Parts: sequence; C-alpha cells; structure tokens
Amino acid sequence: MKIITTIATLILITQLTIAQEGNDYARVSKVNGIPVYIFNEPLNDYDVVASRGTGGKAGSLLTGGLVNEGISGKVSQYVKRLTKLSKKKKGFEFDAILYSSGKQAIAIKFKEDLDPAKKDLARVKNINGTLVFALCEPIVEYDLVVEKSGGAKVGSYLSGGLANKGIEGDLTQFARRIKKAAEEEGNTIDAILYNAGKRAIGIKFN
Repeated sequence: MKIITTIATLILITQLTIAQEGNDYARVSKVNGIPVYIFNEPLNDYDVVASRGTGGKAGSLLTGGLVNEGISGKVSQYVKRLTKLSKKKKGFEFDAILYSSGKQAIAIKFKEDLDPAKKDLARVKNINGTLVFALCEPIVEYDLVVEKSGGAKVGSYLSGGLANKGIEGDLTQFARRIKKAAEEEGNTIDAILYNAGKRAIGIKFN
C-alpha cells in the first residue's frame, strides 16, 4: 500500500513540476487501447521497432478526392496496420505509436527504465509558432477561442483522390485556418487542439 501511495505522490509531483515549466506538455489519447503520440514527443525514452504507412485511401479514390479521412481516421489506420504486423511477426511487441511527419508512423517500445510518473505524457510541437495538441490533452487549463474545420483538400480533389495530405499537412491547414479565424474576430490563440473528426479548436491558456 505504501509503495502505491509513493508512486502516486511521485506522479503528482512530476505533473505539477511539468505544468510549471510550460504549456507544451500533454497527456496523449489511446486508440484501440494503444497510446498514440501524434506530432509530439514522449517524455520517456524509447526504441523504434517498426514503421508503416497508412495504405490506400479507398474513400478518397472512390469519390475522386471529394471524401478524405480526417486525422483520427489516418491514426486508426496506422494503429491497425502496426497491430496487424505485430501479430504476424514473431517477437514483435510495441507499447505505443508515434507520428512525426510525412506519411509514415512508427511503433515504439519504451526502455526498461521507464519513469511511471511520465507515462502517457508528451511534449507537443508547434507549427509557425502555434502549439499543436493532436489527439492529446494539455495538462494545464485553457479556454476555447474559436472552432474551425480543416477545409477542402485541394491536392486530393485535383488528383482524383490519388494525392492526400499526411497528418502534418492536415495540422498545418488547421493551424493556418484557426489562427486566421481568431484574428478576424480580434482574438489570438496559444495553440490548436484536435481530438476527432474534421474540426479543431483554437485555445488560449489560463
């Protein structure tokens, strides 16, 4: 019992310390029970064990680029493909999935000296000075400023669904549109927050 209490205390102290250091820390979400680090970096050290693309976009191809997957749909594909690979490949295990850029995601395995106080915590990246929280939640409080869709995927439409943005491209489009929408209303944002679907919000930290 004392051990559990000590661990819980250490986790709380770590989270409070992180919250005081800055606003770019977040707790990541899980997809099918697997933590997903999307455009952010885990606080614990890890090794890369495999990589996979999302595969073909049937919906986009069948509609000539009119219907495109959102970020959450692309992440789900990464999870499915890497999970399928782990079942086929003997001895292949992973703890989480990480996406940084392009159209590839990697399966990662945390090192044995993993700090439980930093479990599922990450440091997010920024696009043109705007922090991006994709499928993760800031650990500090914030207010909603503006909400916006990602807009049409011109590249996919012009190519009949053959060319689709990667997650980084989708996030860049969100950041640009949300920042512009906030400015048009006379507001500023500190970050964008995306959880699901094809809409994201602009937020300001308290």
